[in-house]
Amino acid sequence: MSGINEKGEFFNTASSENKRFGNTLAALSEGRLFMCCHSTTLALSALAIAIRYTFVRRQFSFRKDKPEQYLMEYPLTMRRMIPLLALEVIYMCVTMNTFYAAENNEDKNNLSPSNPLIK
Repeated sequence: MSGINEKGEFFNTASSENKRFGNTLAALSEGRLFMCCHSTTLALSALAIAIRYTFVRRQFSFRKDKPEQYLMEYPLTMRRMIPLLALEVIYMCVTMNTFYAAENNEDKNNLSPSNPLIK
């Protein structure tokens, strides 16, 4: 849409100020969407690491002749980890559906340059 030519002059191919403003907002909206996707992915990775750790780490044997219990076998750990996992799966599904809708419905987006209301 815009850039710098060989002479070093700024040029803009947008037909109006509103169209250029719409392009700017569309780029910002895309950045926000990518931030949501990345934060959801990072949260899911962190939760996967935490859950794997609870299946490996042992502690506090109740009797000396028995081995220590895994952290995941404690009810409190399960009560805290499993709802977080379920919530994160929901967040991931919502984020991916939103990303898919934004990617495939760009022409219907209010901030899209092809929107007839922005001229």
